[in-house]
Amino acid sequence: MKSYYPHALETLEREILKAYPDAKPDKNAIDTDMPSYLLWMIEKMRTFDVTSLKDALKAARWLGWIWRVVESELKLWDNSRSRELTRIDVHNGYDEPQKKEITNES
Repeated sequence: MKSYYPHALETLEREILKAYPDAKPDKNAIDTDMPSYLLWMIEKMRTFDVTSLKDALKAARWLGWIWRVVESELKLWDNSRSRELTRIDVHNGYDEPQKKEITNES
């Protein structure tokens, strides 16, 4: 697993860019360009440590906030679709921290 909620993030990125083709990740755009801010959040979520419970919980909070914006402000889809996308990742365990690999280096 490279990130938490990879299926949801991939779908979000694709659909935001389809609806807003000029959007670019921008952490300072929260008040001016919400699609660009969401793309920044998605980009940032992909850097979270997949072995960290703290980052797993943060990813869940961030994804919930993104769903609210996508559903209520951008109106790209409804809550049923958000739940289905999340369900796919949860079913595959992509919402939980992964065990750190132990290597035998001598």
